[in-house]
Amino acid sequence: MKNFKLLVCAFVFLCCNNAMAGMLLMQYESNKAKKQYTQQRNIHLNRHFIVAIDGAMPKYTNELLKNSTKEYVENLLNEYFEYDKNDFLSLVTYQVDLSNPDFNRFAFAPHISNGTSALWKQQDKVDFSALGNWAGMVIQQNRFVGINKASFQSAAKQYILQAVKQSSNLGANDTYIIMLSDEKVNGVDDNYQLEWNNISTSRGSRIAPYREEVFSKLKNINQRYQFEPVRFYGQYKHEFAHIAKEPFVLAIYKVRPTIIPSIQSIANIPAQLPFKKVRGGYAFDLDLSTTDPMYFVSKTELILNGKNKKYTSKESKLNQVIDKEVLSEGDTVTVRVWVNYKDGIYNGLVMNPYDEDYRKGLTITQSVVFKDDAKIFGKIAMPDFLWWFWADDVQAIVIFWDVVFILLFAIIICVLTYRCFKRVTAYFPNNDSIKIIHM
Repeated sequence: MKNFKLLVCAFVFLCCNNAMAGMLLMQYESNKAKKQYTQQRNIHLNRHFIVAIDGAMPKYTNELLKNSTKEYVENLLNEYFEYDKNDFLSLVTYQVDLSNPDFNRFAFAPHISNGTSALWKQQDKVDFSALGNWAGMVIQQNRFVGINKASFQSAAKQYILQAVKQSSNLGANDTYIIMLSDEKVNGVDDNYQLEWNNISTSRGSRIAPYREEVFSKLKNINQRYQFEPVRFYGQYKHEFAHIAKEPFVLAIYKVRPTIIPSIQSIANIPAQLPFKKVRGGYAFDLDLSTTDPMYFVSKTELILNGKNKKYTSKESKLNQVIDKEVLSEGDTVTVRVWVNYKDGIYNGLVMNPYDEDYRKGLTITQSVVFKDDAKIFGKIAMPDFLWWFWADDVQAIVIFWDVVFILLFAIIICVLTYRCFKRVTAYFPNNDSIKIIHM
């Protein structure tokens, strides 16, 4: 309804005031774009937003330090992406000193007001002022970089991702790099080899000896991640200013893994989900410890489809006893797993089975087949009133009662045989052959 009103007002103003009509149409398109993103957003996913700022664009320093630039980024995250308390925020600046190169500081996380680095912070809404002074944070890296510097734009995203490497088990399901830069790639396309050739031969440059180290790192990161441009407000870039050959813009990239694993490829999972009968119900005992050290299962979920029942474990093992009233053989169940990707580069990606990218590989749906569902004499289901001990071992209790019933049967047979034998061998004289003679 709000968008319809804007469209009507724009049409009215179009007849009277072209400028006002244009503003209203832009707002309409903005609201439409936001609505489309909101409709697509998956509420099951949390996100990590990395705001990355090019430190080697001196012509745009004043534009970068403006409060309006900070507010645009805040509004983009809060209004368009609907940032919330479950999301994470990092701030990184990047530039390399060509005369005194230190690639360990190419991408740099500034310190904030509490003395910590601006990495993996959580807020209800993005507010850079709560972290510290915007101007102070975005130019902090300049203390370590001389005047002969370059952004090395074609390699920046890879180093930015490494700069926010997660050292704990925290993680995000989606990661976005929001780059504020002049996009200058020193006369080449987004090709780090060609850009390296240009900046390494520029006046005063001393980066040539680092070529193999840098290229090896970039190749390794590119084998594991790709960076996909993202549309926002109907565009791929927002232009802040254009006072030089290259404009000062904001662009967004979504970080995606190049390999999407399946749970079968990284863990030893049985072909049939392990349900077995125990006293009072059924035990589900699943261990998804991974065989590949780059992955580990951080959460496991079992859903009884159609029964409105869900069981969750915040680790790779799920041990659960399910009441016999809610589960029967042939019922359909679903197992979902969350996988942390510990690649040694970023370590912050959590693959979520509610994400369409990972749903197929991290979800298993099967019909229930009870494992070791032993029965007395192979015919009689084990009733709970006879399950006196070995509560978790149906095989043992069935064997026990098999032996008990066989012994009872043998005793009954022996008793009946004895009685029959006694009856058959007993002597009963014929009364007719017995005569009593009186003396």
